[in-house]
Amino acid sequence: MEKEIKHIMRTYKVTESTAQDLFERKAKAICECCNKKITNKRKIHIDHNHQTGIVRGVVCASCNITFGKLENRPENIKAKYWYAERGKLHHLDWITYRGYN
Repeated sequence: MEKEIKHIMRTYKVTESTAQDLFERKAKAICECCNKKITNKRKIHIDHNHQTGIVRGVVCASCNITFGKLENRPENIKAKYWYAERGKLHHLDWITYRGYN
């Protein structure tokens, strides 16, 4: 436990209390993005922004990969969200919904 906390402190440059909190959140094995139970301990990740170093939380491998592919850019995440939402609406409704009328 102590070794893991020190590893978190060094890797993510966080305080001991933050590292302890992240350690406890990892132990719960629940993805903080999709809320799914993570059954494989090797697939529990501490998610952080690679440009800023800011730690966001504990996520599953799938969510971690998704953030990486979206390059940690909120505009990419929003674009993918709106693309998915588009499939729920009729085309003309989509144009109106997005404000293109």
